[in-house]
Amino acid sequence: MRAKKSKKAPSQSRVWLFIQNHYLLVAFLLRIGLVIYGEIHDRLFRVKYTDVDYHVFSDAAFYVFEGQSPYMRATYRYTPLLAFCVLPNVVLPQFGKLLFIFCDIVVAFLTFRLVFSRSDVASATFNALFWLFNPLALTISTRGNAESLVTLLVVSFLYLIHQKRYLWSGVFFGLAVHFKIYPILFSPVVYFHLNSLAHSENESQSRRWISLLLPSRKHFSFALGAAASFCLLSLLFYRWYGYEFIYHTYLYHVTRSDPRHNFSPYFYIQYLSHGTSVQQMLSLMLFIPQIFIIIAISVRLYNEIEFACFAITFIFVSFNKVCTSQYFIWYISLLTIGLSNLRRIKTDAVFLFVIWLIGQGIWLAFAYLLEFEGMNSFVLIWLAGILFQFINCYIFVNILRWQKSIH
Repeated sequence: MRAKKSKKAPSQSRVWLFIQNHYLLVAFLLRIGLVIYGEIHDRLFRVKYTDVDYHVFSDAAFYVFEGQSPYMRATYRYTPLLAFCVLPNVVLPQFGKLLFIFCDIVVAFLTFRLVFSRSDVASATFNALFWLFNPLALTISTRGNAESLVTLLVVSFLYLIHQKRYLWSGVFFGLAVHFKIYPILFSPVVYFHLNSLAHSENESQSRRWISLLLPSRKHFSFALGAAASFCLLSLLFYRWYGYEFIYHTYLYHVTRSDPRHNFSPYFYIQYLSHGTSVQQMLSLMLFIPQIFIIIAISVRLYNEIEFACFAITFIFVSFNKVCTSQYFIWYISLLTIGLSNLRRIKTDAVFLFVIWLIGQGIWLAFAYLLEFEGMNSFVLIWLAGILFQFINCYIFVNILRWQKSIH
């Protein structure tokens, strides 16, 4: 009995030590400070700190509060569940930002737990702090963007897989897909991973591949939880809001194109083809290279599910037909749980992070000229997007090299 207790105690004490060091409290207070700054900034400056989508959420919540459809608010392209989550915005306008901040803090705690389960406490702390004090993570939640909520659902489903709680992992996976479609891309790697847990090292290659394709009890538990949360919510909201729920929550994001400007290297061709007969066909064709790469990653990295989910998300975001700043938070949150040796390569990581920020800065400078100065800088934005794509590819190759060095 004593031996068992001594094994469990250090793990719990390390987690408690992380909390006692007040990292979470400092990160929370820093985010509260940014929310207060945002209120002042919005009153003084032309370019607002608060994300325009936050006002969309708030307006949709007001319509729900009045017993009407959230889709009465133009440009509301989300699940009605998000409007329900920020209902208190009707009386407390900053409630949504506080909710997203809370999600940030929980993600950091789960990151610490996941990394510590396969590494040392210093690495777990470093990765959690990388998330907590990352400038992008800080600004996304405090500007009122809901990506922090989606991030929490994704990290939670991976944490519950690690805990072997497959039914509940499926529930969170279904919720994540309901909020944003992109986690559905993790389905192949999750399927392979759940079978890989039962493999022995002595299995032949052919037998291993056969067993990878056969469903097990784990799959049924996971699928039951995912189907329950996804289908129940979808049926409920379809009954309340009809086809407009299906379109704005799911279909819109599959066929969406952004003819204005975004980080995608494909944006300029979409701008030129906007309103023509090839636009829809082009939108669907751009998914094809992503699908092949995602399948290859799933087959190659299913034993490292956290890192595989990061790689899939990174590829999807980088090669997507629409790519905006808030999408970056999807893969940064997974990088911190997928790459447990960040602390050991922090010098290289800082260099890559700096050139990643420079790439964004160049793009944002040309986008500012278009948005606020009225300058026709579409070609410059496109070229900056291609440069940013090269930077992303260089970063991804280095991350793969770091991950390989662990094994």
